[in-house]
Amino acid sequence: MESCRPQPSTKCRGCQRQFHLLLVNPCGHLSCSGCTEKRYQEPGAASCCLCHAPYSREGFKHLQPGIHAEPLEENDQTLKKKKKMKNKKRKRSDSFSKKPARPVNCKRDFWRIKSSKIFYVAARIGELIRECEHLPRERQHEFKAIVFSQSIWRAKVALEKQDIRTADFIPRINLRDRIKNLEAFRSQPDVHVLLLSNQGSHGLDLSFVTHMFLLEEIWDKSLEQQVISRANPMGAKETLTVEL
Repeated sequence: MESCRPQPSTKCRGCQRQFHLLLVNPCGHLSCSGCTEKRYQEPGAASCCLCHAPYSREGFKHLQPGIHAEPLEENDQTLKKKKKMKNKKRKRSDSFSKKPARPVNCKRDFWRIKSSKIFYVAARIGELIRECEHLPRERQHEFKAIVFSQSIWRAKVALEKQDIRTADFIPRINLRDRIKNLEAFRSQPDVHVLLLSNQGSHGLDLSFVTHMFLLEEIWDKSLEQQVISRANPMGAKETLTVEL
């Protein structure tokens, strides 16, 4: 097995130092990167640091495959520009983060929704409500639906566009108002939809619900089963229709 021997070094005739790697000038002379860089940055045409023979920068680059020769001043200017851009982006992000959250506005936020499933669910609930209106008055309260989503504001905007009243059981609302909304959903015949998020899936008796819409897939199957079981507990008399 051959031992690894150090490669021989070559002297740069410009600075008289030894180097393992020298650059090839178009005139044929060899020079180190330091001597070449000093001459390369001088104004005017580039030239050899030994014989002063002028050469084109492109021709010099072709002789050094894999090496990009650029003046250091240009690199410094590029770094300064990048730092300025980063500072501007930070200032913009800080200004945006300080702005308070705006309430949901149906006209303003409607065009921001890109999920076709949300519009389908809103249209489907509207159809079920219209079918319910043809029933006798004592049975109109029977249709009760839960819309479960992690992006609940999108569902709220789509339902408001269909003029559908909703009871909100979501994190932004305090506990007292959530309980009032739940009671309105339970007792008022014209409130057919309960907007429910992950926070509201624990400890609720929703056995009177007839329909449940899951706007997105719940990867935690135990959580999905828990959400459905709130509206369909053991011994429930009414059937529950779940649409995924």
